[in-house]
Amino acid sequence: MNEVSVPHTALLRLGLATAHSLAFWTRATVDDSLGELCRVAEEQSWFGDSTPSRVKYLVAQLQKRFPYPARRLLEFRSRPEPRKNALVCHWHLQLADPVYRDYTGHFLLLCWARGGSLSLDETAAWLGRRAPARHWQENTRRRMASGLMSAATEAGLLSRTSRMERELKLPPVDDDDLAYLGELLKLAGAQTKSSNPYLSSVGLGSGRTL
Repeated sequence: MNEVSVPHTALLRLGLATAHSLAFWTRATVDDSLGELCRVAEEQSWFGDSTPSRVKYLVAQLQKRFPYPARRLLEFRSRPEPRKNALVCHWHLQLADPVYRDYTGHFLLLCWARGGSLSLDETAAWLGRRAPARHWQENTRRRMASGLMSAATEAGLLSRTSRMERELKLPPVDDDDLAYLGELLKLAGAQTKSSNPYLSSVGLGSGRTL
């Protein structure tokens, strides 16, 4: 399990996906191959009536976000509150997606500094300044921008005010949440000594220790 550094477009097909993630990490309790996990997921309808191709995609993506050591850390169980499950998914998505990590850990901080809300146009403009998004078609950039905003909203970092705009907010974070984050980053070997987007994304300064 590592902190991913190469940008990709997986967020176009799968957002924060708290419900799907919870179904995966509570059921995938054996360190099986992708093929075996897909077979069991389809047989046991982990993701409802999803098609076989969708099940395969979900399992492949969620196995990357929640590899077996992380599922063991989660103890294959749900957290006591829904917002805690969303926070777990947020930090795992940050690890797995460098664009989402930069968006939530850095760009949203700049938006906080000026106050107010955040629009889809602003997110798309920020994304367009990043490689490789500057070479994408406008429609792809806006779809990715919408995916970033939707994931951040589900994580509790934004609240929906309209289809094109979100209000900035911060999720509640307690000591148990921070203890989990500390173990997760240690497991992933993520660098946390300088700017820490995982803490910054939930309103905690980089001076905060884990």
